[in-house]
Amino acid sequence: MKNLLRGLLAGLAIGYLTAPRSGKKTREQLSDKINGYKGQFNDARDKVVGFVDEVKDQTGLGTPGGVTGKVESKIDQYKDKAAETKEDVKDSYNYKVENVADKAKSGIDTAEQTLKV
Repeated sequence: MKNLLRGLLAGLAIGYLTAPRSGKKTREQLSDKINGYKGQFNDARDKVVGFVDEVKDQTGLGTPGGVTGKVESKIDQYKDKAAETKEDVKDSYNYKVENVADKAKSGIDTAEQTLKV
């Protein structure tokens, strides 16, 4: 598509430059055409921007209570849940380590008492 557009523009430019008109008239005509295309482009861009804004308004995208806000809220919920789970796992790990340490100490104490007798 780009190559087609480039070829078309190159052909138009060559046609304008080789046409039997004065340079001043050719430049004026080129300038008018370019300004016309700029206007058409700006109109099309404005329509697209208006359409995107309309879609955002209808769907609630980009608003705090809209889809984006809901997604951010869910992400925050998952972050909170992950933090809670991390704390639970940490507490469980520490409990088990302390329990194993207590059992090991008890076993060592029992062994020492047995050997002293």
